[in-house]
Amino acid sequence: QLVIPRGSFLMKIAMLLLTLGRPVSGFMAPTFLRNAARTLSASSGYDCLSPMPEPEKFDAIEALLIERSDARYARDYDRADDIRDQLKDEFSVAVYDRDNAWEIREDKGFRGGGGRGGRGRGGFDRPPVDFGPTGHDYVRNEKDTSDLSDERLDEINSLLAERLQAKLSRDFGTADAIQIKLQQELDVIVHDGYKEWRGDGTDFAFKTAYKRTGIDMDSPIDEEAVNQLIKQRAAARKNRDYTTADDIKAQIENEFNVHLNDAMRTWEVKVEGKVYGSANSQWKRGDEKGSDEADDFETTVQALVDEREKARAARDYDTADEIRDRLSDEFGVFLQNRERTWTVGPYVAKYKRDKFDRPSPDEDEDFASTVQAIVDERADAKANKDWDTADDLRDELNNDFNVYVDDRKMIWKIDNGPPPRRGGGRGRF
Repeated sequence: QLVIPRGSFLMKIAMLLLTLGRPVSGFMAPTFLRNAARTLSASSGYDCLSPMPEPEKFDAIEALLIERSDARYARDYDRADDIRDQLKDEFSVAVYDRDNAWEIREDKGFRGGGGRGGRGRGGFDRPPVDFGPTGHDYVRNEKDTSDLSDERLDEINSLLAERLQAKLSRDFGTADAIQIKLQQELDVIVHDGYKEWRGDGTDFAFKTAYKRTGIDMDSPIDEEAVNQLIKQRAAARKNRDYTTADDIKAQIENEFNVHLNDAMRTWEVKVEGKVYGSANSQWKRGDEKGSDEADDFETTVQALVDEREKARAARDYDTADEIRDRLSDEFGVFLQNRERTWTVGPYVAKYKRDKFDRPSPDEDEDFASTVQAIVDERADAKANKDWDTADDLRDELNNDFNVYVDDRKMIWKIDNGPPPRRGGGRGRF
């Protein structure tokens, strides 16, 4: 496998070819150049400019970005537009093709990328970011139990901070050099997707498991053979052998009539050539059953939720919206697309303390419970759209307890240097 440094002449050619999505002067981009273009951040070739989402969500976004890049390369701009819209609708992701970057946006009115296939300019300005005492927002992987001295930890944190600032300045040559130094000299492995690092030299595991879903769960099919091919495809993608990965995907579809959903890590048997997605439902109830609820209430609501999901999978958004409104007006049910849960009444987010934010020796024993109570009160205020109260509680947490709440990860932590949100908004940080 040929590795091409970021910022090099060959990398610029690779990115140019990938962006244009067509042969230049009769020259078709070699596979290794297309693959090299995907090494900028993770496998998609796009940098994440916002705080990293949870690993499962990041993997889903990356899978869609890869699929979109392939569609643009094949000049299938309608498909690329659909994927761009899917990224915006399902994950609040804005794609900046000119800058080979993406970010999660809270403001709902942003553009998905601009132009056919997202080929617009879509530039942006980013403010300086303060990442707190360590100078970065990476955390040590919880499975890394190696014994590191304070001096070694300081050195690792210093290099991680320097590398992060280089990435934010788009100085990828310096960022790569620091990553090589971390790995070769300090035995540190960095995962930009998970925003984690390991100091024991162990690489991060690559997930291969997919779950069967869809509206047809009964058709006889050799599931073991399908899953084996999926594992082979995952290995090819891990090695950036996308030609083999695409061939295996086509084999799965042609031989087994199976559609792979890399975003949701699922596969399903197509029905009359159509894909319905997770229609028999990865959605579940997110609150406790009420004492005075009718016996068939939950079954009825779940059936409607499943019907709405089937409509969304078929891109019948008018029907999906009608079902959503009926759930709200007739049953008082609210849907949370990110969590894929439904609740009776407004959804109150459940926050907890960041597992990496360990109590200090001098922390009061009632500190955590006091903060948790305020965080829960703020979540309740946000659920009821009481933004003034939510803002007051946010200020109390910041000023009196030095606590930051991450609304994306639904955690709270002490003085961990959160980057400011550019979108602002009531009741937000």
